[in-house]
Amino acid sequence: MSKDAQEVLRAELLQARRQLADLDRQLQHKPDFEIGEGSPAIITWEMNLARRSVLLRRIDDFERALERDSAGAYGTCEYCGAQINPERLRILPHTRQCIKCANIPKGSRPSARTRQRTAE
Repeated sequence: MSKDAQEVLRAELLQARRQLADLDRQLQHKPDFEIGEGSPAIITWEMNLARRSVLLRRIDDFERALERDSAGAYGTCEYCGAQINPERLRILPHTRQCIKCANIPKGSRPSARTRQRTAE
C-alpha cells in the first residue's frame, strides 16, 4: 500500500472514532418515551443509535484494511485473489473485494475461507 493510502485510511479511521465518541456522548441520555407521552427527541436518539452501528462497521473496515496492509494482502480480493483495481482502492481504500466479486450477490459468492481452503 502506498504511504498516501495508509494516511487516508488512518485519517478516515481517526475521523470515524471521533464521530463515535461524539455519538456515544449524545447517547448517554435516553429521552423518556411512553405511548402518548414523552419527548420527540427519542427519534433523534434512535437515529444516533443506528448511526453508531454504521460507524462501528466502518471503523472495523478501516482497521481490517490496515491489518491486511501489515500482512501484505492489501489490494488483493478476499474472494478470488485478484488484484483490486487501484482506482477502486483510491475511492474505497477499505474495500476487500474486486469489482467483479462485489457485484456477485452475497448468497451466491463463496466465503473468503472457502476460497482459501480450495487454494491450499
